[in-house]
Amino acid sequence: MVIQELISIIVPIYNIEQYVGECVESLINQTYHNIEILLIDDGSTDLSKQICEEYEKRDYRVKVYTKVNGGVSSARNLGITLAEGQYITFVDGDDWVDIEYIKTLRELINSEDIDASSVTMYYWFSEDKVVKGENGFIGQHKCSKEEVLNQAFNPETPWVGFACGKLYRLEVIRKHNIKYDEEIKLCEDSLFNYNFFNHCKFCNINNNPLYFYRIRQSSATRSSKFDIDAISTKLLSLKKITSIAIQYPNTKFEERVLINRLQTQIYLLCLKKYKKHKIASEEKKDFKECIKISKKYQKRNDKIKILLLIICPKFLFFMIKKRNRLNGQ
Repeated sequence: MVIQELISIIVPIYNIEQYVGECVESLINQTYHNIEILLIDDGSTDLSKQICEEYEKRDYRVKVYTKVNGGVSSARNLGITLAEGQYITFVDGDDWVDIEYIKTLRELINSEDIDASSVTMYYWFSEDKVVKGENGFIGQHKCSKEEVLNQAFNPETPWVGFACGKLYRLEVIRKHNIKYDEEIKLCEDSLFNYNFFNHCKFCNINNNPLYFYRIRQSSATRSSKFDIDAISTKLLSLKKITSIAIQYPNTKFEERVLINRLQTQIYLLCLKKYKKHKIASEEKKDFKECIKISKKYQKRNDKIKILLLIICPKFLFFMIKKRNRLNGQ
């Protein structure tokens, strides 16, 4: 039997009044009772804050904190600072979880060398469209940090890049001063996770889908396909992830990060040329550097894209848009 240590659940809240009740209800009804629910109101302008305060009156474990709007990363950082538990987990305010969610995550941390645990999720598009996520394993599996990082950016194991569905040992986060980078608006979970896994011993995972991840058309990740600023911030995240990846040379982690970074740079420069935006000298320099460091991993398609970017960016942009439409993006 696992001792019920205090677990902190960090929930950023911003203008989600139609969803927040379902989220908080799923948390206060957990079968694991020793929890604190930190609702971080990130400057919401609708009724979200009032709904949260009603739950605070009903359940002593619910604590509402208000801050000036600064984005999900700053809200989570505040939650990390305020957390009093031995472990923390992040839940988005428009998502919800199974009643066994916390209990399962805690039971997976069943030895001193395990610093994190993970379950899978359902991607909830609508009542009629719910897709089960996968982590590439059958049953329970104990992963070393090298195994976890080696699955990075693999479309078959997307669990690595999500903060949702995980439980983290708070001692590791504070010892190594791991925080969300508030400059980053895309891939912020990935950067946080790679920083964390770079310092942890093992992560215990299973493939139980206990987290319900709501897919909204208005979310940042689904509205950024042709947004120069969004692609730029993703690129900034990938550059920071590269500094971790190069510590694991000749692995899939390094390969996938560098190729993803190269392809994102191609996409950004192509889009800028297509929209007749000026390309900064620093961007050109960074592109050349990435071509150089990713050379051993470049595939034929990458070399063709680089060539097309130079001689015919409009055609390359057309092909990228066509591919995205075919992939339903």
